[in-house]
Amino acid sequence: DNFNNIENVIKNEINIDEWQQKYNEAVNNLTKIAEEKNEEIKNNENNENNDKQKNTNKKKRNEFQKKIEEEIEALNNEPGIHTARYAKKVGGYNEAFKIIIDECRKKNNYNALFNCDIALVNFKKEPIIFEGRVPGKISSIPTSEGTGFGFDPIFISDETGKTNASLTVEEKNTFSARAKALQQLIKYLKEEKVIL
Repeated sequence: DNFNNIENVIKNEINIDEWQQKYNEAVNNLTKIAEEKNEEIKNNENNENNDKQKNTNKKKRNEFQKKIEEEIEALNNEPGIHTARYAKKVGGYNEAFKIIIDECRKKNNYNALFNCDIALVNFKKEPIIFEGRVPGKISSIPTSEGTGFGFDPIFISDETGKTNASLTVEEKNTFSARAKALQQLIKYLKEEKVIL
């Protein structure tokens, strides 16, 4: 039942890291369900294999992992997952914005892609990946107001025509790469009848 609350992640602007903490109880529920399914499989194996499988399952825990990438064609699809490292290396985000915009201008290529992958681990034999892809462009002028982090002030989504930093909460919960990945995760959990 606790997994029914996962859908609120889309309705409320909740960071996936915060969401991991807030829904530990729900993850425990998912673990219990997965263990019950494993138990059905183990009943068809001999006792020796049952013991080995049981010991292995005790060490496993269902969890969510995320990866966010920001790819800019003019930078050879960098900085990828290292946005914070890139910004720190060049002297901060404002300096990074100047360098990126200048490089896009030199190459006359403003294409960019924001990616978010959320992995559900230990629910099935292999990790299940839910992808959020948002193509867009680099803005020639950073957004000075609004919310967001990382490269949000200079990334314009093709779907919205606005920088990520200037999106409303409702728009972020629909059009952001993280929201798209979460929407796929929720759809999958509903199909698996883990949530209603």
